[in-house]
Amino acid sequence: MRQIAKKQNQKCIITLICLTILILFISINVKGQPKKTLEVQSPDKTIKVVLTFTDQISYSVLVDEKVIIEPSPISITVGDNQVLGRKPVISDFKKNIVKQDIKPAIPEKFATIHDYYSEMVIDFNGNYSVIFRVYNNGVAYRFQTRMNRELKVYSEEVTFNFTGTNNIYFSEKEGFFSHNERSYQYVQLDRLPAGKLASLPFFGRNNRSKNSNF
Repeated sequence: MRQIAKKQNQKCIITLICLTILILFISINVKGQPKKTLEVQSPDKTIKVVLTFTDQISYSVLVDEKVIIEPSPISITVGDNQVLGRKPVISDFKKNIVKQDIKPAIPEKFATIHDYYSEMVIDFNGNYSVIFRVYNNGVAYRFQTRMNRELKVYSEEVTFNFTGTNNIYFSEKEGFFSHNERSYQYVQLDRLPAGKLASLPFFGRNNRSKNSNF
């Protein structure tokens, strides 16, 4: 009877050890998984940017919890055909809120610019970062490199996957030289033929009564 009890105790100890190892493995594996999404909101919480990381970097924009821009990829191709944004691996990220007053050397519309936004800086393997700033009335982003060499930028991928039906004021151009005196046509975005050229800015409005300016 003592031998049977001893064997049973040994089995219980082995089972407990196995369960402990399994729990530790699951915990380490979950912690070691790369983040697939990150979010940053405007200071007043009305605008939210959601970033997804798969084989590329994509962003989407929500206003009042309504999707305005669906996941849209971004990237920059630099020297040696290195694509910043392809197969991204996050090494670190941080968020902060900036509130400051900027006094331009040559005032135009305002003598003081009130600069107030939420910022997220995401560092990636490959010595580059993507910085998103979300204001109470807009979104901006840029790539930043930490490479100790001169870089040539060959191309940039900028995508706006608008949701729903969107109408825009479109200033069509024939070439890159312009006097900026063209009239704006009010057209439905998804009916514009591919290859059309226009100058910025353009103003849009979607079927969710949200306005956008690019």
